[in-house]
Parts: sequence; structure tokens; C-alpha cells
Amino acid sequence: MPFGEHLLNVYPDKVTVLVESEKSAVIGSALFPGYVWLAAGGKSQLREEKLRVLTGRTVLLFRMPMPMPNGKSVPTA
Repeated sequence: MPFGEHLLNVYPDKVTVLVESEKSAVIGSALFPGYVWLAAGGKSQLREEKLRVLTGRTVLLFRMPMPMPNGKSVPTA
């Protein structure tokens, strides 16, 4: 069950954004409330059975860059 899944029934017509962490979903929902923000709970949790609830919805996958100790981000490809 993705974090925020309960919002899918509340907002059936909103585009869904799927991010890795719960923290990103909470921040994203505050900054961009026009979307339903869900979190997988880590990329290892992105499994087909958990994602079936998204069938028939428009879904955006949003990958956050990984921060490095020097304050810069690792480029994502």
C-alpha cells in the first residue's frame, strides 16, 4: 500500500505523482496541491502488486536527486 493511497478515492480525477519517500510526498502535496502525491516507501518497494491501485490513472514518477555530503546532488539519468 503506497503512502497516501487513501487519497485516490477522495480525488479520483487528479493526476497522481509517485515519489520514493513519504517526506517528498508530504512536501510535494503542500507545494503542488493540484496532484495526489503518493510515496512508494523506497525504490525497493516499487512492486507490481502495490502499484495496481494506480490502474487507469495518469501517473507521474518523480525522482529526487540524491544529496551528497558536499551539498551537491548526484546527477540522475
